[in-house]
Amino acid sequence: MSGDKTLTDILVQELEDLEKKDFKKFRHKLSDFRYEGAKRKIPRGKLENADEMDVASLLIEFYGEDSAANVAIEIFTKIGLKNSAVKLQEEKETDDRKEYFRKFFANAIQAKQALDFVKENEMLFTMCFAPIVCWILCTVMKQQMESGEDLAKSSKTTTSVYTLFLSSLLENHSNSKESVHTDLKKLCSLAADGILNNKILFEEDDARKHGLDGSDIQSLFLTKNIFQKDIGFESVYSFIHLSFQEFFAALFYVLVEDKEKGCDSVTLKKNVNEILKNYGKSRDNSFTLMVRFLFGLLNKERMNHTEKIFGCKISPEIKQNLLKWFGSVAKRSCGLTFRSLEEKQFQLELLHCLCEIQEEEFVKSAMDCFQEIGLSNIHFTKIDHMVLSFCIKNCRNEQSLSLNGCTFGLEEQEERKESVLQKLVPWLGCCRLTSACCEDLASALKTNQSLKELDLSGNKLGETGIKLLCKGLKHQNCNVQKLGLRGRSLTATSLGDLASVLTKNQSLTELDLGYSKWGDLGVKLLYKALKHPNCKLQKINLNGESIKRDGDDKGDEEGYNGDEDYSGDEDYSVTNAYLGTRVYRDILHVNGVYNGAVGDTHRADVPSPVNVRINVPGEDGLTETFTLNTRTGTFSHLLQFPGYTATHRIYAHHSLVHLLAFSITIKRSAARGPPVTVQLQMQFTPQSRDLDLHQGQDFQGAQYIYGKTLIPEVEGAPQPTVHMIWTPVPQAVTLPGEEQERTWDFLTAVAESEEEVKRCFSEGTSLIAAGSLYSSHTQAWAALWKGCRVDVDGPLPLRQALYGCLYYLLSAIPPLDSPDFLFHGISPGGLSNGTQGEDYWGHVFWDQDTWVYPNILLFYPEAARAILQYRIRALGGALKNAQEQGYQGAKFPWESAATGQEVCPEEIYGAQEVHINGDVLLAFEQYYHATQDQKLFREEGAWDVVGTVAQYWCSRVVWSQEEQCYHIKGVMPPDEYHYSVDNSVYTNAVAQRSLNFAAEVARDFQIPVPEEWQEVAKKVKVPFDAARNYHPEYDGYSPGKHVKQADVVLLGYPMMYPMSSEVRRNDLEMYEPVTELDGPAMTWSMFAVGWMELKEIQRAQSQLSKCFNNITEPFKIWVENSDGSGAVNFLTGMGGFLQAILFGYTGFRITKSSLNFDPTCPDNISKLKVTGVSYLGSKLNFTLTKENVRIKVTKSSRDPQLCPLEAVLVSSGQRIPLPEGQSVSFATAAGRIQRASAEPF
Repeated sequence: MSGDKTLTDILVQELEDLEKKDFKKFRHKLSDFRYEGAKRKIPRGKLENADEMDVASLLIEFYGEDSAANVAIEIFTKIGLKNSAVKLQEEKETDDRKEYFRKFFANAIQAKQALDFVKENEMLFTMCFAPIVCWILCTVMKQQMESGEDLAKSSKTTTSVYTLFLSSLLENHSNSKESVHTDLKKLCSLAADGILNNKILFEEDDARKHGLDGSDIQSLFLTKNIFQKDIGFESVYSFIHLSFQEFFAALFYVLVEDKEKGCDSVTLKKNVNEILKNYGKSRDNSFTLMVRFLFGLLNKERMNHTEKIFGCKISPEIKQNLLKWFGSVAKRSCGLTFRSLEEKQFQLELLHCLCEIQEEEFVKSAMDCFQEIGLSNIHFTKIDHMVLSFCIKNCRNEQSLSLNGCTFGLEEQEERKESVLQKLVPWLGCCRLTSACCEDLASALKTNQSLKELDLSGNKLGETGIKLLCKGLKHQNCNVQKLGLRGRSLTATSLGDLASVLTKNQSLTELDLGYSKWGDLGVKLLYKALKHPNCKLQKINLNGESIKRDGDDKGDEEGYNGDEDYSGDEDYSVTNAYLGTRVYRDILHVNGVYNGAVGDTHRADVPSPVNVRINVPGEDGLTETFTLNTRTGTFSHLLQFPGYTATHRIYAHHSLVHLLAFSITIKRSAARGPPVTVQLQMQFTPQSRDLDLHQGQDFQGAQYIYGKTLIPEVEGAPQPTVHMIWTPVPQAVTLPGEEQERTWDFLTAVAESEEEVKRCFSEGTSLIAAGSLYSSHTQAWAALWKGCRVDVDGPLPLRQALYGCLYYLLSAIPPLDSPDFLFHGISPGGLSNGTQGEDYWGHVFWDQDTWVYPNILLFYPEAARAILQYRIRALGGALKNAQEQGYQGAKFPWESAATGQEVCPEEIYGAQEVHINGDVLLAFEQYYHATQDQKLFREEGAWDVVGTVAQYWCSRVVWSQEEQCYHIKGVMPPDEYHYSVDNSVYTNAVAQRSLNFAAEVARDFQIPVPEEWQEVAKKVKVPFDAARNYHPEYDGYSPGKHVKQADVVLLGYPMMYPMSSEVRRNDLEMYEPVTELDGPAMTWSMFAVGWMELKEIQRAQSQLSKCFNNITEPFKIWVENSDGSGAVNFLTGMGGFLQAILFGYTGFRITKSSLNFDPTCPDNISKLKVTGVSYLGSKLNFTLTKENVRIKVTKSSRDPQLCPLEAVLVSSGQRIPLPEGQSVSFATAAGRIQRASAEPF
């Protein structure tokens, strides 16, 4: 590639420029990436621990030099690193052009100067792809440099560059001036005709109509192509580059009519207003550059220059027409409540037009038309920076500039940001500003008294940056009224600086500190400032961290209410066991419906009719709130105006799982008033890349589509059909003047047969007619919460995290009153995610069985049963997996979809992460011991799973003559940084446990136990280092080797592998410092559980606190890794966190004959109440404090053999009966719940 750099050098440089978390995201996405045309992909194991050099080498090794850069660019784009993608694309595209410039300019300095100049203007840079244009540019630039002119000064805008090029080409032309002028005007006429009629290829008749006769001038700008037509040939013409056609078309409209003969062979109306009107409506790209040229050609100096070239004047009236048009479109754009990305890009394009004209008075008049410039979430190029700075500099009124979420890429980043900061009113949220920018910001606050609003949310300003910012905020000239600092970067120290601002700044009335984590000290500092007599603050947004909750006993008693308010616009999920979508997303997913073969299989994208937004344009006084109510499983968007409210409510019905619904409610404060209209913005197209969809006949006034998936998971596998019926959505709804309130309900039903979808839709519409659709949904949630609660008298963040985790897990479980519902498992990212390339494509992993399942089993064993039934139905695929790998029995897939066959894209995981078999069987064992549900095992296939997994382990081991034990070789442990290892301690221990459980069930069912099962269980090697008194992760593990996630620590819990307290402690201390700090979310929960077992409370709390780094605000959504990479809505992490509470603080352990408990109460928790624990068919409530344990059986089992229950205290052996409905209390101690003994007390 370019210069002396190799492709490896360039890739390494780009990867090294990434932040650590972004590099991890890159590796993670690359491991799941498939490049079209590539025969193979990089195995995940090779990427897990790879550094930048390793990744660059792997890209070239697997994709070749021709495609490696393209793959990297696509990965950068997919993970949102547009800046990196652009930089690498530039490097790649620059290569050929750099070589041409080097050859064209004999002088290396001139070559570099010319290339640098072209790179500054992306329009010219792009044009250089055309060889003829590249030659023209180089020729002209060479002439400019040889005459001693400065390219940057003489070629400030794109229009000036084109004009200069044209002038230079014509200066030494041999034809007469009059002839040149005439020919050029004919070219302009042809160009304009083409633009109007969307033509870039012109026939000979077109040329003749415009009087073109093949002159030398024309040959400079038109190329002739010959195509075969029938038995003859046809000639067509095109401009050497489309941009020249646009330039000449613009010239056509600005030149005054030439009344001489021969100049207008074809009569075209020179109606600039019509062109501008069409462009404003359609945003047609064919007009974009032409409109820029229109502005650029009206610069006074350029008008004089152009008149000299063409011998014809430019109409001065056009400039006023442009200004008038600009004002109308700018005001219309500012009047929009919701701006699409297209609208924001159009605003930026308008600024480009102004920059082309380069006349300050004109630009100032035009900028007066903007009340607000909304450019959020746009990637700015170098020329965008220049344009933005120029236009901001020429603002003379109080406008606001929104740059929230923008990326300021490429070189001179900080300089560009600072030049913007010094102008007008910047909204710079999430723009990657650092503390270095804050000095410039503070200066702007002191000098610019028109600055009223400042949003710096999402930037990592640091304590130093906040301190500098606060100096500016405290200055007497500072007039900022609204300040936004949402994000995690605020510390207690920073809040102290902000608190001092509140006591001195007399203009600040609104402060947004959402998502911040500053602890008790920060809250106290803020509270003290709010009570200060000089504080003028009227509104503060803390997103659930409100200091009003401090000491609210009633709220603590009732627990966290589950409401989160957020003044923002993000995507959050609404799901039930069958349907899932993210709010404002154009697709939904159906549980168990996948498309694609084997490694490409993913959740099928179904078009979503609930992707609707509400909007009320032109209204003042809007307060906008987004709320996720975890008590009712409802997402709401509230628009609140002085005289009325409009509420948009979205939910996935929890009991009628085939239904998604939303409603619009308009309610006015007065009994009567003017009509209120709410617009419904819907982006819905009944198409899918995964389904062959067809339009069916309307049903009960609703629309109907159906279609099956395109590609089966494996050859011969079924391709499910999706049927969907939905209520049509109007463009607006209106509350009549005589009504005070009205609700409109919209329903979507999805099922896998026509009969079922129509039945479900009819049931839903009947409930709507009865006014009870939503209430039936909330009643289902109320019943769910009634039987499942975890109430903590402790820190608010802990309470919120608990309820958030429970809510997302409960959203995913099957309805409790539908035992025949076919459940298809739980994927790490939940049902709302899993489209192709996203969140492991919706596959089911050990995450379900090891991390999510134990929490569900503790409260709702019937839902846990449905999860096991999913594994039972997948047994056929597991048997085939084992057979294909050359083993007996069943091998459950590392990644499972619909068939149970392996669908992991990388073979190494499916072949080596065999611990999945033990993980699955551990879930069956926990269920068996917690429920004694023998029917599932005797009659419904669970025994087949247990027996075939035992057969697999026996066929998988090999006998070591040297060590006289069985080995399991060539595996990948849970720590995926290591693979092809022998005797993973976790894998071998879980295999041993599987065999012991299989023997236990066989004995219970009076089935002969194969001797091989007992022999292998007894003699399988479980590595142990007697010298160091700890468990090495695998044979050959050296202490200090880096570990990805919880592995050996799982021996203590959930495995309950026998070991002394000393060994347990050594394992924790050995692996804690070498485990990836930013790794998967569930890891630190398991370390916390380990330290709780050992009663090392402070160390446990230290580990548990790390989990909070994976929670994103405001709706407590977890990400896989604390740096933001990996899966989102990460149910696995939530499951691990819940286990730290439900099995850590309580000490719950499900054993063969009892439910053990051993409470631990940290100093910051005074009471823990767990409601709805299920054991042997009974429901129990536990209330735990440091002093006492209180247990109440609220419902006894219907099976007399499983009740009554009793509590047995370990230390004293005391047995305490647990009669239904009565609470029993005793001093806090370890004990167990078991079936009451028949022996006398």
